[in-house]
Amino acid sequence: MTDAALTEAEFTAAVGQAQAAAKSYYDTGDVLITDADYDVLLDRIAEAKKAHPEWDDRGVTVQIAAGVSGGGDVRHP
Repeated sequence: MTDAALTEAEFTAAVGQAQAAAKSYYDTGDVLITDADYDVLLDRIAEAKKAHPEWDDRGVTVQIAAGVSGGGDVRHP
């Protein structure tokens, strides 16, 4: 992603990417993106949400595991 502001379509895609990454990490232990890239993604989502409060971030910036993990038995160091 670039430093430019997200369009609504890019925002929706970013939310989906964050949810998929969190679900994979917390439920299976598979890493889809690095922690650093995940943090940047969430920052960009939060920034866009601040500018456009009407956009639905599906709770990714305020819920543990982006609100998508059912909780698994994966051990994380």
